Amino acid sequence: MRIRGHVAQNSYGVALATFLMFPNHATATSIILVRRPAHIVLAADSLAISAKPHMVCKISHQGIVFYASAGVVDNTTTGFSAQAIAAQSAKATGSVAAAARQFADKARSPFSISLTEIRRDHPDFYGREVRGKPEPLQTIFASMEKKIPVFALVYFTIKETPGQVDVDSHISDCPGTACRSGYAAQLLGEDRAASKLGAVPSFWDRGDIEAAHQMVAAEITDRPGRVGGPVDIVLLNANGWRWLNKKQECR
Repeated sequence: MRIRGHVAQNSYGVALATFLMFPNHATATSIILVRRPAHIVLAADSLAISAKPHMVCKISHQGIVFYASAGVVDNTTTGFSAQAIAAQSAKATGSVAAAARQFADKARSPFSISLTEIRRDHPDFYGREVRGKPEPLQTIFASMEKKIPVFALVYFTIKETPGQVDVDSHISDCPGTACRSGYAAQLLGEDRAASKLGAVPSFWDRGDIEAAHQMVAAEITDRPGRVGGPVDIVLLNANGWRWLNKKQECR
């Protein structure tokens, strides 16, 4: 398994992300994407914490393009919302590559403004959730295009200056650099328990759907304060897309 920041890759493929809702900010939970040559499995937990814990729908879609975000995904003080920008990008373009490029471009400035405000007004939060994370925001787009499963991960890195927090955007795509062998594994957010499971080759014998579900479930058990059920799962293949698990609130 090759580790790059908050993204772990192995020969099978998975993506994991995390959301914690705070009064002004949202960050971190557990989203997993598994990509094989014939399909994509996308799974997510449901826990969000603001004034009180509540359930959220972390996997969204515009048409055939699905997306999910991890990291510092919201700031109600500045109006930044990664999911809103992702929705606009997916709706306007209709393709994974174009949505990723547009998101990388449109999110950069408002994300910089958001982080600058957080550093100034909430230094403890900033030190824990931004300065301590190599990639404080990640958004993944996935779809079937010409019967081929495709995804693109957009992630941001920071450079601190006295006046503001500058951000740079990066894109890792599949087919492409994110899955040179045809298989891909992405783990974002709370990944300690999931990484241990995914590192055992025999774990994948149960199939990608069950594997993705168990990886999120393992994070729920390992980090109950940051990850919580139920688990939503969507399958994308040549027949289109189909929800396998979907909580009532997201229907």
